[in-house]
Amino acid sequence: MMLVPLPSEDESDEEESDQGSGGEGRAKREGEVRRILVVGPGGKNVSMQCGAMTLHDAGAPSLDIPFGSSVYDALLELLSELSSSSSPSSPSSSSSPSSSSSPSSSSPSRSSSSSSRGWEKREGVEVMVQYVQGVSVEEVIDIEGAVEAAREADVVVVCVGEEPSGPGSGEVDSLSLSSPQIALYDALRSSSPSLPIVSVLFQARPRLLHSLASSDAILLAFLPGPQGGRAVAEVLLGVTNPSGKLPYRYPQYENDQLPYYDPSSDLIAPLYPFGHGLSFTSFCYLSLSLSSPSLPISFDLSLSVSVSLSNCGSRDGAE
Repeated sequence: MMLVPLPSEDESDEEESDQGSGGEGRAKREGEVRRILVVGPGGKNVSMQCGAMTLHDAGAPSLDIPFGSSVYDALLELLSELSSSSSPSSPSSSSSPSSSSSPSSSSPSRSSSSSSRGWEKREGVEVMVQYVQGVSVEEVIDIEGAVEAAREADVVVVCVGEEPSGPGSGEVDSLSLSSPQIALYDALRSSSPSLPIVSVLFQARPRLLHSLASSDAILLAFLPGPQGGRAVAEVLLGVTNPSGKLPYRYPQYENDQLPYYDPSSDLIAPLYPFGHGLSFTSFCYLSLSLSSPSLPISFDLSLSVSVSLSNCGSRDGAE
């Protein structure tokens, strides 16, 4: 589910000269994304998508799993698919290197990709993607490397969360995201204040976000499983319109975990309220009506609520 909206593209016709190897063929429009930087421990780690009591939790490294995809790999794959589907078909497709009948193009491999200073893209795709881990859940690895790569990026996807855990090992003293992950975000934000940052959260429980709450967009992925990287990539690239809603109040501080129906919950402002969740469209609620102006005090409590709902936006969506 999307907690904060993804940055919208600037539809301005103003163009600028594109620098680097990611912009061959045409000038880059203002606001257009050509380079996506993926950072954080969850960006290239299928295990973080799976949670407790799974094959991944048992210690199997992601590369040994014959199925699933990380956010980084899924972005490369989906960008290739979108590029292929938008390209005009060639009469002599059997001789085209991007033909769908070619075994190598139906499942893009690293051999069909090109890279420049760590930026990678698949054949026929203009958008380049790079992964720099920066930190693990518990340790700082190379924050400066992530900051340096971010200077060449158009958008940064920060994938954070918690490691898979089993009974006992998942117990924590604090719900805060680990300090290395927060430090990674802070370094990226301070070095490039205007750079759009999208935070993706892989977690089984609401971890306190602290400064990550100021992300330009937040996607709460929970524990989506081995194929969750593909699902996240589809939302990030606008292929899928998210429609999830929070099943709890998302806390802003420690000890804020009150159920939404607790009368005292009104005294504590959550970071996001119960039922919160955004999409790429907007909805209008009209003509709210109740079957009775008051709720009778009896054992037969019954009250009907009706409302007219319509999609007021420009995209299909579910509510």
